[in-house]
Amino acid sequence: MDNHDRSMLPVGWSPLEGGASASFANSGPTGDPVPQVAYFSVGTDGLIRWADARTASLLGYRMRELEGRVVFDLCADTVGGRVRALELFRRFVRGGGLTDERVELRASDGRSVWARLSIQPIRDATGRVKSGLSWVRPPNRVRRGLLIGLS
Repeated sequence: MDNHDRSMLPVGWSPLEGGASASFANSGPTGDPVPQVAYFSVGTDGLIRWADARTASLLGYRMRELEGRVVFDLCADTVGGRVRALELFRRFVRGGGLTDERVELRASDGRSVWARLSIQPIRDATGRVKSGLSWVRPPNRVRRGLLIGLS
């Protein structure tokens, strides 16, 4: 990840493997649960550049197993999964950001994981999209405005 990619991360974010998943259900200042947020980066070629421990835990993989993988391999083979993900990916590559788009993922054990996907495009010096900072949250825990560092 280059310095520009790092500048897009929330303050205090750490890609530590193990232990991070225990912090999924922390409470916010009002006592409401903070949304479970899993971060990863995808290039315009569809390959995962990096993923944090929450992404790995959510989908049942190790962080290293996700890096270099085609992002569509993590989508369910359904209309709400791969078909929807391909539509969203095309929008992202054209330069559009995404916010809370519902998509069906498939965990390593085959279970369906519904999530809300958001992508912040990362551009090169010429303005072309080179990758994206992505994050997913479970749809039942989405609360607008609680995504710390990325609003």
